[in-house]
Amino acid sequence: MGRSSYLAALAVFALLAGCVSKLAPAPPPQAAPVPPPVIGPPPVMRAPSPSTDWRDADLTPGIWFYDGTSARFLSGDGAAFALRCDSAERSVLIEREGASGEMTIRTSAGDRRFADVRAPLAASDPFLDAIVFSRGRFVVETAGRTMFIPAWPEPAKTVEDCRI
Repeated sequence: MGRSSYLAALAVFALLAGCVSKLAPAPPPQAAPVPPPVIGPPPVMRAPSPSTDWRDADLTPGIWFYDGTSARFLSGDGAAFALRCDSAERSVLIEREGASGEMTIRTSAGDRRFADVRAPLAASDPFLDAIVFSRGRFVVETAGRTMFIPAWPEPAKTVEDCRI
């Protein structure tokens, strides 16, 4: 076989190779079917236990009053709490009206116990800031009564005016 017949045979094979159909790509593998979710009974939800934290207690119903030198909280049942400015002394008198004995005031920044329900504080005392900036409320505890008092602007106004 000569060189030309070899080339002719090669050309024939090349032409035949062009006539062969191309193989189709293999189909993607089938994923296993996803089973439907199993629906069971809903989980048992337990009622939250009642909180004993003073920050979760209901506020004592009442309203603050401001008269220019003092802020007074009067509850619906007549109990009262007041902050009074003595500008000459540059002090703030904290008083739980109508009560006697010791008084404890709780704020989100800390607590302070007073020997009496009438307690004068220097206008610069940081505990006054703890009262007026307490997160939403502060607590005044005296013998037989706890008041959950809202931290409204009236006490802050009294303290600020007493510092000027």
